[in-house]
Amino acid sequence: MRNVLSIFFTIAFLCLLGCKKKTSLIAGKYKVDYIDLPKEKALYYVIDDNSSIGRIESRITDVGWDEKHVIVKRSIDGLNKICYYIVDIPKDHINADPCEVVTGPMSKEEFIKTRSMMNVATNLKFTLHYNSMF
Repeated sequence: MRNVLSIFFTIAFLCLLGCKKKTSLIAGKYKVDYIDLPKEKALYYVIDDNSSIGRIESRITDVGWDEKHVIVKRSIDGLNKICYYIVDIPKDHINADPCEVVTGPMSKEEFIKTRSMMNVATNLKFTLHYNSMF
């Protein structure tokens, strides 16, 4: 009985290790990863394998990027409302103030105008889509 339990727990542990979803980098030094719950996605600037800096808080629903910008769509806490963000990649670095590199939150109309003013490529689309809890 003891051997059976030992084997069971070993297999369960290995399955949990194998099933853990690795996050992948987007746009070079950025990743979208969960905060507390798997559906609570946030955008981070990656420093190294063990540390990163938050750029856009949780509830991200869509992300797109190119070599100069990351565009983000997220739902607002407790509301059925969507807001948009633009990250200026060339300005971002480890010591950057997020206010200097992240523009938003914005309404869809503000986002469209700001995209144009910031010269965000017109062909840049939201390419990653996450299921929202809300």
